[in-house]
Amino acid sequence: MTPFDARILRQTSMNLAREGDRLTAAFEIALAERAPTLHATLSRLRFEERRTFAQVVVGAIADLGTNVADSADLAALRRCRRAYRWEPRHDAIVGQALITALAEILGPAFGEDGRNAWTNGYVSLAETLVAATSNRVDLVA
Repeated sequence: MTPFDARILRQTSMNLAREGDRLTAAFEIALAERAPTLHATLSRLRFEERRTFAQVVVGAIADLGTNVADSADLAALRRCRRAYRWEPRHDAIVGQALITALAEILGPAFGEDGRNAWTNGYVSLAETLVAATSNRVDLVA
C-alpha cells in the first residue's frame, strides 16, 4: 500500500464513520449477491452484530492508512472470521462486497483512487490475516 493509498483511506474513512448502518446494509446486499451461504450465516445474527462485521473490516483497513498497527482491530477481525465462518477462501468475495458497498455509500467521492486504495488496503489486511496466502485476491467487481 502506498502513502497515497494511506491518505485516501484516512480521508474516506472519516466519511464512513457516520454511515455505519447504510454501509452494513449495502455490504449485506452485495454479499448476498456474491456468497449466499456466507450471507445466510450473517443473516442469523442481530443487526448490531452484523454492523460490527462491516465496521471491524472497515476499521482495520482504515487503521492501515494511519500506519498504526492496531492489534485490537486485528483481534476483533479474527473473532469475526471465526464467529461468522469467514474462511480465507471467502476473502475475495468479502473484499468485492466491501468495495461495492463503499462505492455505493461514498458515491462520486469514492472514484478510481478510492477503489484502488481500499482494494490495496483490503488485500494488505487479507495478507496480514492469512500470511500463508501466496497470491493476491482479485477484487475486480
